Amino acid sequence: MVVRIDSSATLISFIKLRNECAHTGTASIVPDTTELSGYCDFLNTLATGIDQVLHHLSVPPFAASALAPAAAAGRDTRRPPAAAPGPAEPDTALPDAPPDLGDLPSS
Repeated sequence: MVVRIDSSATLISFIKLRNECAHTGTASIVPDTTELSGYCDFLNTLATGIDQVLHHLSVPPFAASALAPAAAAGRDTRRPPAAAPGPAEPDTALPDAPPDLGDLPSS
């Protein structure tokens, strides 16, 4: 069953509400439970669609085409390439003093 929704209007509305809450800490118009439930349903449908597209792209012929250049170059495609060596130890030392930020305007 395919459910058609006005995805662009719903997504724009959700992003505007999200941005308003993220940047001001509140919403000028607080959505009711029905609207919030609608956003949840929309995001679930969107995530499911993205998952299905990614799954579709991970099976042949799409997955095989990603391996074709490596196979043509004579590399072994049955296992992932070795990871590049990283630093011996991560730098976890904390600075003794905060960094000099110069003259910052006071708020």
